[in-house]
Amino acid sequence: MLMQERVLFELDFQYTYDTVCPKIQVYIDNQHCATLDKQSSCKFYHAQDFGSHELRIERSGKDHTCPEQMVQIQRIRIDGIDIRNMMYHKSVCNPEYPEPWATEQREAGVELEKDIIGETVFGHNCTWSFNYTSPFWHFVMEQIR
Repeated sequence: MLMQERVLFELDFQYTYDTVCPKIQVYIDNQHCATLDKQSSCKFYHAQDFGSHELRIERSGKDHTCPEQMVQIQRIRIDGIDIRNMMYHKSVCNPEYPEPWATEQREAGVELEKDIIGETVFGHNCTWSFNYTSPFWHFVMEQIR
């Protein structure tokens, strides 16, 4: 018998931009759950099997035509639990640095970060991920021990 739980996800973002708003795609594992385009928050339920899962946020929309653009995760709640402190230790952000800027930085000796732990402010397009297990309450209990 396969065990499942229905989990409520609530995500809040803050955008800073001049002309082009960043775009946010939210996935659980590889299932698309939400698209935010100028909306600052989303809420959805997701039925998931007990086991390992990944909450993934893909931030896009930044290019050379809109250099002043930023996204910040304000809050993520999973089943009513604010995962703020867990995000700072368990999440990973993989930025997509723009060219030719990235090459110029590397040639100048600057080492660009690839896996940034706990990053919640996205200046570049990126993929952010948070791995957890279900049942979620059990995962939370394991984190606070």
